[in-house]
Amino acid sequence: MTSQTSSAPEKRSWSRTTWLELIGIVLFWSANWPITKSILIYASPMAFTAIRFVCALAVMAVVSVLARQPLRPVAGEKSGLALVGLLQIGGMLGFSFAGLEYLGPGRAAVLTYTMPIWCIPLGWLLTRDRINLSGVIGGLLGLAGLLVFLNPALISWSDRRILLGNGLALAGALCWALGACLYRRRRWQTGFWTQTFWQVLASAIVLSVPLWLLGARRPIVWTASLIVVLAYNAIVTTALCYWWWGKVLATTSAARAGQFLTLVPASALLMSKAFSGEAVGLSALVSVLLISAGVIVTLRGRTPPTPILPIADSDGL
Repeated sequence: MTSQTSSAPEKRSWSRTTWLELIGIVLFWSANWPITKSILIYASPMAFTAIRFVCALAVMAVVSVLARQPLRPVAGEKSGLALVGLLQIGGMLGFSFAGLEYLGPGRAAVLTYTMPIWCIPLGWLLTRDRINLSGVIGGLLGLAGLLVFLNPALISWSDRRILLGNGLALAGALCWALGACLYRRRRWQTGFWTQTFWQVLASAIVLSVPLWLLGARRPIVWTASLIVVLAYNAIVTTALCYWWWGKVLATTSAARAGQFLTLVPASALLMSKAFSGEAVGLSALVSVLLISAGVIVTLRGRTPPTPILPIADSDGL
């Protein structure tokens, strides 16, 4: 693990390590949607997410001590990393898993992973990411897939619970996109592992304090299944995958990296169909195909280098 990192100009081709990290993220995050849905009968989404973060912090603290990695970011980066973490970890998972209570795991995943669509305008506004033709076409294909997925043939617009679930999942996507683009606004001198720990810490505090003060919406039923899924979430999908995600964002734009991650909902939809019997109609398949096509078009295009942003002198972004 390195002790110094920066938000570098975007590379036109990804290294083998980057590809392996993204593939690992896709596989682990895809499986987590149906897995998490299956244990929400034992804990509310907010309680599960807060406990997940606390468990992840404990694991990461032990690893940091063993690897002699600092737990605190370098001076001037604490509040910036905390804000990024609150958005792309706390906000994304909090809203998305809240929506998961009302939606099937496949639908919740598809809506959450519309993140790259929102990254295109946000990246242009916040990080000077240049928009090329392939990025525009890929984004439009993804948007078309989203519109197909939200058509009245797939969801009941008269059901407030379903609408709330869709809105929460989209809110998670927007938080994730904003956090990823803010991360790209500056160079970071803090190591990737410490960055991830600090972001998870900020998310854990914000989600745990209301839970501690107000109590869980319903009692937590501690079962072996819940404990195993919490361990998987803490170690694999939070600590490991968000560490990989930070490394990926240091070398490529949030929009381009995020387009690759839209393969997650396609995988999650198929896994959900296989393991929980979630209905997958023609419109849903067309939606996933359009979003996946957007990924392919975006990744095949030649991306101009993103200018290096100066290191901020203050603690802000």
